[in-house]
Amino acid sequence: EIARFFGASERFIGLTVVALGTSLPELFTSVTAAKKGNADIAIGNIVGSNIFNILFIVGISGLITTIPFASSFIIDTIISI
Repeated sequence: EIARFFGASERFIGLTVVALGTSLPELFTSVTAAKKGNADIAIGNIVGSNIFNILFIVGISGLITTIPFASSFIIDTIISI
């Protein structure tokens, strides 16, 4: 019913609910830490969770299927490191 009301697919609404459900605990942790004056914990939680999520998704995607890269991209990456 929610999907029809907003004119979105059920899959989109489901993924949005799952994303909110997994992000809310970290949001509450960061807000609580910031209110207690622990800004470093709040920032570390936000940055660390985003870095983990990005690397985890890329890693799992790489295990499931190959990710094609142009050879110039790999050479540029090696040079920049």
